[in-house]
Amino acid sequence: ITGERSQLPPDLLDQLRWLRTQTTLPICVGFGISTPEHVRTLRDAADGVIVGSALVRKLEQVKPIEQIVKDVGDLVQELSAALQD
Repeated sequence: ITGERSQLPPDLLDQLRWLRTQTTLPICVGFGISTPEHVRTLRDAADGVIVGSALVRKLEQVKPIEQIVKDVGDLVQELSAALQD
């Protein structure tokens, strides 16, 4: 299932730990990632996060283009900051 979620599946971190034992390839998680809290939860378990629906939701809003660009930029900054804090 793709798209935004209010919370990540409870067994996701266990699944990622198991997956680490199966491959040396980078692991990225992309289904349902939409909040800084999601990113914080995954930052030590995954090599990357993929955000799609949350950005599309911002792009779909009926607002002046300048505001849409600002909103998308703000969301990207919030998600990126969650990797560091």
